[in-house]
Amino acid sequence: MRSVTIEIPVKAQPKQSVRFGRYGAYPDPKKVQYINLLKLYMVKHKQKPLMSKNITLTILLTFKGAPLGDLDNFCKSLMDSMKGIIIDDDRNVMMLSISKIYHAPEDKIAIMVEGE
Repeated sequence: MRSVTIEIPVKAQPKQSVRFGRYGAYPDPKKVQYINLLKLYMVKHKQKPLMSKNITLTILLTFKGAPLGDLDNFCKSLMDSMKGIIIDDDRNVMMLSISKIYHAPEDKIAIMVEGE
């Protein structure tokens, strides 16, 4: 069993579905930028080979204020940014624990990934 701990000093954002405009559906550019920023932090902890079995994620989100967003939507952005860098596929996550802490000294995301 391998494990990696990642700390990202950014404010977590929930993933939203696509937006619709005059010419069809498109992703929110701010959310695309946020996921790309997360990927930059994930690359620093790149796993070879990728974790692909019995993956356990423990996620702690700290916020200076009290943000809006459901826990599962915060998690989707994080798991999308790990896919292909740390974990093989998010469907291989067997256990997930996620917590939010409001009114913390700083905005931060802490992730512990365990797997084979």
